[in-house]
Amino acid sequence: MPDQSFPPAARFHHGIDFSRAFDRGQKAGGRCCQVLVRPRGRQQDGAPRCARLGVMISVKAIRSAVRRHEVKRWARELFRIGLRERLAGWDMAVVLRSDPPDHPAFAAEVGQLLDRAL
Repeated sequence: MPDQSFPPAARFHHGIDFSRAFDRGQKAGGRCCQVLVRPRGRQQDGAPRCARLGVMISVKAIRSAVRRHEVKRWARELFRIGLRERLAGWDMAVVLRSDPPDHPAFAAEVGQLLDRAL
């Protein structure tokens, strides 16, 4: 049963969401990825908006489609498990530069980059 205390994880659905993160976001880059964050503002009642995630992986960075989808699942799971509460009111984009060696290394790098970007 999904956790009902938070709304479902929101994702970037349009190119404009990525453009806003690139144009106005705070950035931090690492060995295999770059993290961009940008504030979303507040709702009318003063509560922070739910966090949103966007993941970009080019074919040049990771050749195999199966591997690209696996890494996207890693990013979404990392966001759902540990970053959604921390990023309430923020948009986060993860841009992959190269194939990460494994899931724990990817999670550690994203966490360090997020600390630097915020």
